[in-house]
Amino acid sequence: MSVVTPRSFCPNCKTTLRWYELAPILSYLFLWGKCRSCGARISVRYPIIELICGGAFVFFFAAEGLTISFVAHSIFFVMLLTIFFIDWEKLIIPDSIIMLGLCFGIVFSLLDSIHTLFISVISAVIAATVMLVIRWMGNSVFKKETMGMGDVKLSAFIGLFVGVENFLLAVWAAAVIGCAYWLVRHLLLGSPIEDSTHGRDMKLPFGSFLSLTSFAAFIMSNQIDEFIRWLTFRQ
Repeated sequence: MSVVTPRSFCPNCKTTLRWYELAPILSYLFLWGKCRSCGARISVRYPIIELICGGAFVFFFAAEGLTISFVAHSIFFVMLLTIFFIDWEKLIIPDSIIMLGLCFGIVFSLLDSIHTLFISVISAVIAATVMLVIRWMGNSVFKKETMGMGDVKLSAFIGLFVGVENFLLAVWAAAVIGCAYWLVRHLLLGSPIEDSTHGRDMKLPFGSFLSLTSFAAFIMSNQIDEFIRWLTFRQ
C-alpha cells in the first residue's frame, strides 16, 4: 500500500483519519489508544515507532545540526526502520523503498562531492555483489531458494550509505543474530523446523537483522575505524 494514497484510515472501520488524529504520540494518548469512530484498539507499535523516530532525529540533530548530513542520516534511519518492520512481519522488502533510498543516497553523495559519489556507488556495487555471491552459495549448497533478491537490493542501499567495511561487519553481525534467533525458536521455544501451515521451511527475516546491524555499524563507524586501526598498527 502506498504511503501517499489513500489517506490514513482506521484498519478496522476504514474511517479516514483527520489531521489531529495523526499527531505523533499525542494523538495516541488523547484517544486512549482507541479509534475515535469505532473504538477499536490502536496497536502500541505506532507510538513506539514514532518515539524511536523522534529520538533518532534529536540524536542526529544534536550531533550534526540542521545540515544535509542530518537529513541524509534521518532518511537512512527511517527507511531501515520501515524495512525492519515490514520484513519482520511480511518477509518482503519492497522495491519502492529500496529504489527511493538509492536515489536519496546518490543525491546526498553528489551534494558532498563527485569523489564521495564515486566511492558510494562502488561501495553499493560491492555490497550487492557480496550478497549475491552469498545467495548463490546458499542456493547451491541447499538446492533451494535461501535468500531473496530483496536482500541483495537492500545490501546495495546499505553499502551506498555506510561503505564496504561497515557493511561487511553488519552482514557478519546479522548472521550471528539470525543464528541466535533460530536457536532460541527451535531449542528453547520448541518451534517446528517447518511451517506446518504451509509445509515449508521457516523463513528468517534476514533483512530485519541486517537493517538493525547496519544502523548500529553506521552510528558506531568512528569507533569501529579506531578499533581497526588499533588492531592494524599496534606494536
